[in-house]
Amino acid sequence: MKDPLFINKIVAAVLTALFVILMTDFILDDILKIGGDDHGSAEHAEDGKEHAPKFAYNIEVPEQEAGVATEAVVVTAPDILGLIASANIESGEKVAKKCTACHTFTKAGPNRIGPNQWDIVARARGTTEGFAYSEALLASGGAWDYESLNQFLYSPKNYIAGTKMNFAGIKGDQDRASLILWLRSLSDNPVPLP
Repeated sequence: MKDPLFINKIVAAVLTALFVILMTDFILDDILKIGGDDHGSAEHAEDGKEHAPKFAYNIEVPEQEAGVATEAVVVTAPDILGLIASANIESGEKVAKKCTACHTFTKAGPNRIGPNQWDIVARARGTTEGFAYSEALLASGGAWDYESLNQFLYSPKNYIAGTKMNFAGIKGDQDRASLILWLRSLSDNPVPLP
């Protein structure tokens, strides 16, 4: 038997849904105070400064004195020396595949966009023959020990600001540990493990 009110029920359901949508929009506009011309744009107060939109949270940031330099935020990689003991050379070789577009890893291998990485662990920085290193890397001095490789591979541009190495870094601690263990093996006389 056909329901004589079937069409009326469909129309009522559609109208109820529209009413709920409109009321939700109205309530959210009122709660967030984004109605009118604001729509989240920054406001200019009487002091001429730009302020956050009304619906944003204000976070107090102390004003810096004129002429005072701020310190750069340095992000350091977690210590992985303990992970090197449980690292896997085969896994490190797999991680290194993402590096082969720019580096070679064979003894007396050619330089590419980046220098050859044979015998890199404990090698003085910036000493691969025939490669033009950035001034920043040359100025950093020292040798590529386990900790400096860990920091550089985590975030090259953060560890040596101004480096030419355009790579985001390897964020996985175990991946970096395995890669460093594999790089250690690329030597006629691998350096002792930490």
